[in-house]
Amino acid sequence: MYISLDSVREGTSDSLVGCPGYTKQTIDSIRNLIAVGINVGIMAVVCGPSVADFEESVQFWADMGIRSVAISPYFESQGRKADYLTLSRDQVVRLNEFVHKHNGRSNCQISLADECSSAGDTARPCAQGLSAMTILPDGRVARCEHLTTVSADTILGNLRSQSLMDAL
Repeated sequence: MYISLDSVREGTSDSLVGCPGYTKQTIDSIRNLIAVGINVGIMAVVCGPSVADFEESVQFWADMGIRSVAISPYFESQGRKADYLTLSRDQVVRLNEFVHKHNGRSNCQISLADECSSAGDTARPCAQGLSAMTILPDGRVARCEHLTTVSADTILGNLRSQSLMDAL
C-alpha cells in the first residue's frame, strides 16, 4: 500500500495539502499499518517547498521501516499551475544525484518517475480508473488526483463511512 506524503515536516506537508494535522495523522496511520504487518510505501511529489526537506524525509521514512519511496516532481495539470512548486533543472539534477547515492547504501529504495529525467515537462497521462485513485485527507475517494475541484461525479465514496472495496 502506498501512502502519499510529500514531506515529514508538518509546516510543509500540511500547507501543500491544505489540511492542518495531515502530516501527523498520516505518519500515525503509517505506523499503525506497519504495526499490523502491512507493507507500506511512500508516494511523494517533490516540489519547490518539499525539495529542501527531501533528504530528512527519506531518512525518517527509512527509520520507520519504509522500504520503498516512489517520487515524481510537481507538474501542472487540469489548469493547476503554481510556478513556486515547479523544480528547477538544478534541483532535479541534485535530486537525481541524492537518489542514486542513497539507493546504494540504504534498505529504503527510492524509485524515480520518468519525469525526473528532465525539468520543465508538464504533461502526464491520466491514470483515472486504470492504475490510481486518490484518498483525500477527509476520507473521500476521488477518481482522479489531477482535478482542481472535486465534484460529486468524481467522488467514488468515503472511507469514514464505508470500506475501500465498497467505495470502488
